[in-house]
Amino acid sequence: MLRIHWIASFCAVGIVVNSVPAIAQVSGQIEPAQIELGQIEPVQIELAQTESEQAEPEDKPKRSYIGIGGNIGLSGDETSIGDGGFTIVTRTRIIDYLSVRGSIIFGGETTSATALTGEVPLKNGSGDIVAIPFLGGGISIADSDVNPLISTGVDVPLGEDFTVTNRVNVSFGDDETDVGLLVGVGYNFTLF
Repeated sequence: MLRIHWIASFCAVGIVVNSVPAIAQVSGQIEPAQIELGQIEPVQIELAQTESEQAEPEDKPKRSYIGIGGNIGLSGDETSIGDGGFTIVTRTRIIDYLSVRGSIIFGGETTSATALTGEVPLKNGSGDIVAIPFLGGGISIADSDVNPLISTGVDVPLGEDFTVTNRVNVSFGDDETDVGLLVGVGYNFTLF
């Protein structure tokens, strides 16, 4: 809580004010009188904070990342989600509890998977985020084929600068459903 202390000082210096007519009562009669106001200094107001009360600026948490990883195909072979391969992973935080997660999987057919995900950061007793489970939907694109995608997983922060991500991507193709397990590590940065 920020406390504000007001310090005001009033002094008579420098400004001459015109005489102001007033009414004075002298021995039972009401007669006009002239009252001359002295010289007045403007009010000085200072705001002060004690060291313990000063608000410290909050750093925005580094919640977006870009990194590398690998995808292990669990079923299907219509896309690289089902085949497996080297992966570039991303997360772009839009607002608290909402992010866009993407991956490009280089394999038999290079596949791009992008999902809008909702998330719930889990915190320990001291308020630090220990895990961020997420679930969302989007699209996967492989050789001009666009398919619906479901993505779920958990991000685990490793200090301020890195995050480990584990995801299961499910792509619903024309002929079969591809399922892949993605594991990667990302470098954190602040975007929004």
